[in-house]
Amino acid sequence: MFIIINFFHFFIIITKVRLIRSVFGKLEVGLVLITRFNWGTFGINSRELVGSSALFRAQIVKNIGASNSDDAFYRYKMPRMITKIEGRGNGIKTNVVNMVDIAKALARPASYTTKYFGCELGAQSKFDEKTGVSLVNGAHDTAKLAGLLENFIKKYVQCYGCGNPETEILITKSQMIQLKCAACGFVSDVDMRDKLTSFILKNPPELKKGFKDKKAVRRAEKERLKEGEAADEEQKKLKKEVKKKSSSTAKDGPTKVSSTKKKSGGSDEERTSPARSQVDEKEEADNDNDDIQWAD
Repeated sequence: MFIIINFFHFFIIITKVRLIRSVFGKLEVGLVLITRFNWGTFGINSRELVGSSALFRAQIVKNIGASNSDDAFYRYKMPRMITKIEGRGNGIKTNVVNMVDIAKALARPASYTTKYFGCELGAQSKFDEKTGVSLVNGAHDTAKLAGLLENFIKKYVQCYGCGNPETEILITKSQMIQLKCAACGFVSDVDMRDKLTSFILKNPPELKKGFKDKKAVRRAEKERLKEGEAADEEQKKLKKEVKKKSSSTAKDGPTKVSSTKKKSGGSDEERTSPARSQVDEKEEADNDNDDIQWAD
């Protein structure tokens, strides 16, 4: 009876793991169940199961970029695309189930990849930000969408210089899209003839917090420099005004001194002139006395 109950639990766990793997493509839940469950009762080694699950995980995860597909030690990875056909007739749609996870691995908004599929396939596409559902009108194969995703990675993710996917989208003042590589620093110019570029310009990516802080620091530094330059200009103006005043006072000084000297000189002449007149009067009086004849 105990063996039957354990077998029943084992069957339930296996079915749950298969459903989770098929829908979400994630292995963490399966690993937890494998490690926690007592497999010794069935004579199964848990390490063997963990090893097989690692192989399964390697099958659902791939390297970013088709050129790096053969590199076993490549650190930039993304989940393999999982699609699901929904609806019938004219309302048939292709649902990219793990689009949010793919977009996180590529460091791009999921709306960009969804819109790129619609532009390349000539079909309407929609990404719901609240639910994370990515839909493309029509029935499309997974391999076809995966090929389009590789083209998107080449154009909007990988650096044009070194091929590293660790890039950041920048929009210039002239409305040009560029990719700045965090590894080599190369700035790649995106072809603006592509249809997705207009969507990116209308819906620019959110800037990182560190990038915002750097911008704020640069703005504050520029403001400080401007304030310092304005203060320097004011000081220069004050110095010029002081120099002008000192030069004007230096010019006015000698003129005033000369005028005072002239005034002082005129006063001396005036002072000496009465003395000369008195001497002249005395000489005239002496002459008169000489002319007078006294009677004996």
